[in-house]
Amino acid sequence: MSENQSIAVVTVPASEWNETREMIKSISQKVTEFSRPELKEMLTPAEVCRELKFSRPTFERLKNKGVFPVHRTAGAKKIFVKRSDLNLIFTEKKQ
Repeated sequence: MSENQSIAVVTVPASEWNETREMIKSISQKVTEFSRPELKEMLTPAEVCRELKFSRPTFERLKNKGVFPVHRTAGAKKIFVKRSDLNLIFTEKKQ
C-alpha cells in the first residue's frame, strides 16, 4: 500500500455481515442478468431489424403504420422500441 492509502477495520456482527454479503451477491446476479444483450429492453431500429430479420425500410413502414410504438429519449432524436411491445405484438398475433 502507498502512504496515501489507509485501512479501516469495522466490526459488525456475523449475521449482519452475511446478510450484507448475500444482498451484494443478489444485486450482482441481477445486474448480470439484466445486462445480457438478449434481455435488453430498449432496442434500436437496427437491433429490431436484426432480431426480426427484416430491412430498415420495412421497419420504417411498420413504424409509420403504427404496428409497434416507438419511444424517444428526452431531447434526443434517437428512437427505441421496447422488447416487451414486440413480444406483446407477436404473442397477440399467435392467439
